[in-house]
Amino acid sequence: MSAKMKISGLKETFKALEQFEPKVIKALERKALRKAAKMLQAEAKQIVPVDEGELKDSIAVKSGKRSKKKISMLVETDTTHSGIVEYGGIHKEAEPYLRPAVDKNARAIVELFAKTLKEECDKKANA
Repeated sequence: MSAKMKISGLKETFKALEQFEPKVIKALERKALRKAAKMLQAEAKQIVPVDEGELKDSIAVKSGKRSKKKISMLVETDTTHSGIVEYGGIHKEAEPYLRPAVDKNARAIVELFAKTLKEECDKKANA
């Protein structure tokens, strides 16, 4: 399965980023990516099945591995049963919450990232 989406305005935003040092660019991108990841986190928390609430409470946004060319944010849980809930197990049917959260909001997440990146770029340029 594949999906295509067109987000307008990114070309101008990336061009505007060129005026900043790489360290500043990464900070701006990280801020925008975190905001987009928080949108995914909120949706996952809204649809996760709740028994005692441990899984819902554990859904968090964390920084992923960093390199000179890459940044990442993770929406993850630290409970032992999160995989069983998401994918199912021998005695448990799957009750997906992360995959549907991504599927439902993929476009909105990308658009929020683009919008936030542009806003942060403009703020930094006018500071």
